Amino acid sequence: MRKSSIAFAVVTDSDGFRALEDDWNKLSDSLRPAHFFQIFNWCWLAWQHVSSRRGRRLRLLVGRVDGRVVLIWPLMVVGPFLRFLGSDLFEYHDVLVLPGPQRSAWLKAALRAAKKLGGAALLLRHVRQDADLATFLLPQKIGGRSNTAERSWLIRLDEFSGWQGYLAALPQHLRSDQRRQWRRLAALSSPARFEVVENCDDQLALVQWMLAEKIKWLEARGGAAGELFTSTEYRDFLHGVVPALARENSVMTCRLAAGEENIAASLGFIHRNHFFFFIFTYDPKWASFSPGRLLMSKVIEWCFEHRMETFDMAWSGDDYKSVWSNGQLSVGDHLIPLTVEGRIIETWHGTGCSRFFARPWFKTVARCAPASVRRAIGGRLGSNAKLIADMRPR
Repeated sequence: MRKSSIAFAVVTDSDGFRALEDDWNKLSDSLRPAHFFQIFNWCWLAWQHVSSRRGRRLRLLVGRVDGRVVLIWPLMVVGPFLRFLGSDLFEYHDVLVLPGPQRSAWLKAALRAAKKLGGAALLLRHVRQDADLATFLLPQKIGGRSNTAERSWLIRLDEFSGWQGYLAALPQHLRSDQRRQWRRLAALSSPARFEVVENCDDQLALVQWMLAEKIKWLEARGGAAGELFTSTEYRDFLHGVVPALARENSVMTCRLAAGEENIAASLGFIHRNHFFFFIFTYDPKWASFSPGRLLMSKVIEWCFEHRMETFDMAWSGDDYKSVWSNGQLSVGDHLIPLTVEGRIIETWHGTGCSRFFARPWFKTVARCAPASVRRAIGGRLGSNAKLIADMRPR
């Protein structure tokens, strides 16, 4: 592509969002599979079911060169921040930008254009180290703060000759326990089986079962289920995205079952021979059979059979993921001030002010302050306080 200046437009409403579908899909098709969570259907349904319902303001930054869309940055305004548009579930974030020699110049121009979108700072969460945005930000001297507190666990399936080769690389004690547990399940009056669920209604029923079991699993351990599994917005998002992506053969739901009873189940997504292991759970009463590990092995075996190249387990510190994986990538968060207010927010947290003013005695004193002052500190300065305070200068 010859050199030409990039021109930006901002989409702020659902009609304009929907009108981008064809251009968005063309751009997505030219990008790496790691951009799965920025495909049009994912972002559109996240906006419809989650972000718009929560009062967030849409800011899609669209860059064109000679009329062709070469960059889309899905953003929204949340409090004082510009954040990635998404479902708030287990997803990576990135900018969609056409590969080529002008990529860095386009991203630099997009960063300048972001200053006009209404946020005090960019708060960019869950950016993988190999993301286009991360590789652009690392060498840039643009200030701000960042951290890399999470790891993304991967199985690079293409490094093995097949399922048997991968299985042989697992610890002996794990393989032995797997065989023992399968024998136990086979001895039940209704022997357990693994099955892939393909009917849309059955997929949605299984998703609903998984959400319910996640709540039971957390409550059994004395924890709160939280909005992640109880929110009607998240439920509606999953009930929208599963059939939409199933029509594109991008959904894999499966279960371990005994008779008609679910033992364990999982939901994953497929994007150009890369598999994203999204949600899985099991009924706690079957815990002695290690159903999570049994299901995991069957899903990995299915991925080998269907010639997947990677099996992505997303981020978290869960020890079980390291046993299965042969690779990992860091996942970071970035704060980039855009305005004077953004620099104040960065300084406020960077100097430890947020921790000082969070002390119980100060909260008591603060009740005497005018309501407008309390809203400014508690709302805008206090938003994402711990996350930003734990970041380090770039």
